[in-house]
Amino acid sequence: MVIRFALGLLLLCTLSACSPRSGSVQGSVSYLDKPVPRGEVILLGPDGQPLPPAALDVNGRFELKGVVYGNYHVAVLQRPTSGKTPSELRQEWKAKGESPPPDVFFIAGVKSSLPARYADHATSGLTVTVTQPITQCDIRLVDDP
Repeated sequence: MVIRFALGLLLLCTLSACSPRSGSVQGSVSYLDKPVPRGEVILLGPDGQPLPPAALDVNGRFELKGVVYGNYHVAVLQRPTSGKTPSELRQEWKAKGESPPPDVFFIAGVKSSLPARYADHATSGLTVTVTQPITQCDIRLVDDP
């Protein structure tokens, strides 16, 4: 009986150590100290794959759940005045059997009021490290120098 308990406990500890820990990233996005009410935040994982985007609400707030602990690059895309999110625009391209360009806004001629560098993980300069169940990530965007 004691041996079965010990083996069960060892198995439980082993399984919990093997599964990656995850949490949520929540915060807000502002540009020139004003909330960004339309758009999305996209995290690029350590494996180079983007996580599903988090939509910004009317107060510029967002939340991403189930984010595996680690370091992430961050991009912020602004929703065009048409009201469609970047994800919706990408889905429309895919539904047509076409590959969407990396930045559908510039191809479609829709201009963002945010500096363009924030739309690209490689140029945004924004990062977040997730190491706890809830990671606060308030993003304050500024004009390019």
